[in-house]
Amino acid sequence: MDVLMSIWPEYAEQILAGVKTVEFRKKPIKADKVLIYATSPVKKVVGKFTVVEQVISSPGELWRRYREYGGIDEKDFFAYYESAAAGVALVIGDAVRFPQSLNLASYGLLRPPQSCQYLEGR
Repeated sequence: MDVLMSIWPEYAEQILAGVKTVEFRKKPIKADKVLIYATSPVKKVVGKFTVVEQVISSPGELWRRYREYGGIDEKDFFAYYESAAAGVALVIGDAVRFPQSLNLASYGLLRPPQSCQYLEGR
């Protein structure tokens, strides 16, 4: 099963360019393939990546281990995890940009996921 993940366009671009090799999340996912939905103003599914590993740890430990790979500055990182005791680092394997971006309707969806959404039969 695949998961469709909402990602800000700047971070989606970093992932697809191979610069950002870790995606930070608050909860683990139950998939090893992620479809990237670039949020506003793009509003399209622009690519995909594989998840090599999920590391669950404290925000401080995640920052220490992955700050060079996350494409985010320290202030924004800790603001994201402000009240969280733990977080997740999704270690990215292969990232592929789709030759043509796709609308959500291509996946039978009317609106983007808040964070992520599992796609049945994909």
